[in-house]
Amino acid sequence: MEQVTQIIGPFGVDWWKFATTTINFVIVLFILHRFAYKPLLQMLSERRDRIEKSLKDAEKIKEELTRTETARKETLDKAYAQAQRLIDEAKVSAGKVEEKKIHEATAQAAEIVRKAHASAVQDREKQFIELKKQIGGLVVDTTSRVVGKVITPEDERRLQEETARAVNA
Repeated sequence: MEQVTQIIGPFGVDWWKFATTTINFVIVLFILHRFAYKPLLQMLSERRDRIEKSLKDAEKIKEELTRTETARKETLDKAYAQAQRLIDEAKVSAGKVEEKKIHEATAQAAEIVRKAHASAVQDREKQFIELKKQIGGLVVDTTSRVVGKVITPEDERRLQEETARAVNA
């Protein structure tokens, strides 16, 4: 130790002060470590853990968002496909309804034409019967004037029948 004293002596080192300063330094270091560094390190560790947990949660949220986006896209695709199917069904149904209405309209038009034709035939027959009566009356009048005698109802009926037969032929 004497050699150390000889080497350090010229520098003015006092061992007693050096030892007390070292002890004070160790005590301050212990106090700082116990009450400052340790809580600070613990707080930093907790903060690091929270940050890691937040990063993991953010990754989970990102994955969940991706799954949700995929599910949303699938749902939209399904809804679009269903809507398209409904539109196609509506078009087919509308085509069937249109075809049915066309057939109904055609049938109604044919019925109207048939009724009009029947009515025309009936009107023609009525006019023909009326014409026969008028011609028969004219023949009776003409015959009574030409013959100059009074025609009996029986003669009148017979002349009208003969005239009707002649007109029908």
